[in-house]
Amino acid sequence: MQKSILFLLSLFVISGVFAQSHNFSKVPGVVVNYEPAQNKRFLGSPSICVLPNGTYIVSHDYFGPESNCKTHAQTFVFESKNKGQSWEKIATINQFWGGLFFHNNALYIMGCDNEKGNLIIRKS
Repeated sequence: MQKSILFLLSLFVISGVFAQSHNFSKVPGVVVNYEPAQNKRFLGSPSICVLPNGTYIVSHDYFGPESNCKTHAQTFVFESKNKGQSWEKIATINQFWGGLFFHNNALYIMGCDNEKGNLIIRKS
């Protein structure tokens, strides 16, 4: 028992030293979208696809008590034409748990119409 407590304590000390030596307050790259935790809407189901022309497409949905994902799910789609340096919201669709993919020269997103809903495949 004492060895386990000593081991856990040493892990906390090591992780604390590691965290102080690295600046975790800065997020690497560019934030695509953000929702404060107090809104009780959380970003989920992240997906990314790089198109043949170099455009990056990302999507996410919302979940949590203020998200309406059980009845009116929403997925937000963003694009970047400069390798992720800046992002523009290009669509809001009624979908949940979406995953982006590119097939036969078309962009698709596959997911559900809401939490525990019907399967949906959308083509751009």
